[in-house]
Amino acid sequence: MAKLDTFINIKVDGTAAVRELRNVEGAVDDVDDSLEEVSSDGLSGLDSGLEAIGSKLGALAGPAAIGGVAAGLFAAANEASDLAISAGTISTAIDTSVEEASRLQAVFGDIGIEATDLVDIALQVTGALENTPELADRLGLSLEEAQNPAMALKAAVDGWDLLTKTEQMALFGEEGIRQISKLVDLGIDLDDALADVSDQRLFNRDDVTDAQEFQATVAEIKGIWEGM
Repeated sequence: MAKLDTFINIKVDGTAAVRELRNVEGAVDDVDDSLEEVSSDGLSGLDSGLEAIGSKLGALAGPAAIGGVAAGLFAAANEASDLAISAGTISTAIDTSVEEASRLQAVFGDIGIEATDLVDIALQVTGALENTPELADRLGLSLEEAQNPAMALKAAVDGWDLLTKTEQMALFGEEGIRQISKLVDLGIDLDDALADVSDQRLFNRDDVTDAQEFQATVAEIKGIWEGM
């Protein structure tokens, strides 16, 4: 994730799990990398690692808030890792970069369209354009471009008003019609919305790898804790 205001290194057995986290509301403005390595001693080891920033948080928010801030940090890490992994899945499914996938995820997610539905709609559009190449031509796509789900989806959404109701149904399917109508009804220009997605919501392939490592680490710690 790029250009974040809060950077925290969370380490387990010396392995960086998540390098960069988004802002945590209510936390401090200047929490640096003073969170020390956490040992593999289960969640008790995690607690000892958090003592490294205890004085800063205690001075600004009071000792009682430290546990809540720590919980907030890990909740943010979990949310960020879920989004990064989801962006990676979308990227693979619709043959686009992780960054572009995270832009699509942000725009569609903001109006309640889940990642799985986004992928389904993109693949539906691609299949429909393959069967009706004249529609691809009307949307300004070459045959090769029409076979790329990400490009096909964006062209079909941008060209919504060029299509008859029958063609919209053929391209998007019944569920896709309901979902894409949310964009249309809100008057959202897809190109502008994608360009306006904040850098803080963008991921790259390294972020996906970090997120996978983080979630594997969390699962391992939970296993150790539950086995105690």
